[in-house]
Amino acid sequence: MKTYNNLGEVKLLLAECMWPDDERIARELDQYLTNDSRGLFGIMIDNELAGLIGIIPYSEDAVELKHIAMKAPYRGRGIGKKLIAEYMRDYQPSTIIAETDQDAVGFYRKVGFEIHSLGEKYPGVERFQCIQFYQLVDDSRQEYGYTDADGIIYGMDQFIGETDYWNRGIGKQLISSMQDYLIHQCQADKVVMDPQTWNARALACYEQCGFVKKKLLKEHELHEGQFRDCWLIEFSVEVAR
Repeated sequence: MKTYNNLGEVKLLLAECMWPDDERIARELDQYLTNDSRGLFGIMIDNELAGLIGIIPYSEDAVELKHIAMKAPYRGRGIGKKLIAEYMRDYQPSTIIAETDQDAVGFYRKVGFEIHSLGEKYPGVERFQCIQFYQLVDDSRQEYGYTDADGIIYGMDQFIGETDYWNRGIGKQLISSMQDYLIHQCQADKVVMDPQTWNARALACYEQCGFVKKKLLKEHELHEGQFRDCWLIEFSVEVAR
């Protein structure tokens, strides 16, 4: 959408999912147009811009679905789900997250996000963090050493970007709910993660949820300009029984 010639139409769509303030919408659009790390993607139906999604980097290995909007005649037709699925297929981020309110949480749940309440972020307004997960396929199975492993294996990541929500047990609740969903709804036999080795607090949390260290991944992840060692950690349904 960065080369789309009708910016007025793009602004109208952004207004559907933002506070209706012309100056704020213009600033947000300018960020998408000038910041190479951001992505703005649309879908055309009968030569009409029907909807769009806006993506921004969240961390080294995750992105945030910052904006999603559909024109009224195209809502409820699965177009938003299609846009997200095509972005995941083409760009293959390890995790895609979003934050939303009560009005839209049903949509995110329907398209495959795991939902976790952040409580009242603003007075009287409950906010939700929505996290996607991914099944390990050929390349990622080979990377982690599961080429010959039987069963269904899912990877997951989680991030709590708002510092006000740190140290409140939300991470453990989130991990437990994700495990439950992946095991009972996706029939996962194993769930894996690859946290950096220095993150002792996160590792302790994961171990409390039943994850065990399986393999040291040397210089596995680029973080703040350096390749960092990570642990491959695994939760096995068979072992947990």
